[in-house]
Amino acid sequence: MPKSSTNMQAAEGKSGDAPTSGTGAIGTFGGAKSDTPAVVHGTAEAAPVASGGLTLGATAYVRKAGGKNLRLHDLAGLESHVSDSLHPGTQLTLLVGPVQRDNYPWWRIRTADGREGWVAGTELVTHPE
Repeated sequence: MPKSSTNMQAAEGKSGDAPTSGTGAIGTFGGAKSDTPAVVHGTAEAAPVASGGLTLGATAYVRKAGGKNLRLHDLAGLESHVSDSLHPGTQLTLLVGPVQRDNYPWWRIRTADGREGWVAGTELVTHPE
């Protein structure tokens, strides 16, 4: 008698159900909460409470004060590879974070044109300037 797909998954140690709890992770979108620890460089860190009105899933903008581009990193942290830079006023969606690293609150973001990465949250504002 053939096994059902549910029995086959159980026999193989697989489950079709999504996890109901756990920690946020780099590359995880939509399910992470700002009070959930995130995995960064292989270690779990408690995420601080967001400041400046920034919240998970919200729209933010690169601060125009100072007129400098914001570096887009591959991972949270100053030592991670810089893959791009974002002009002041660039609109972003906050995907994961904040994650405290190198004395900055880091957010995983996606730009309106589809670029993704990590930015230092101190250079983000909730309304265009």
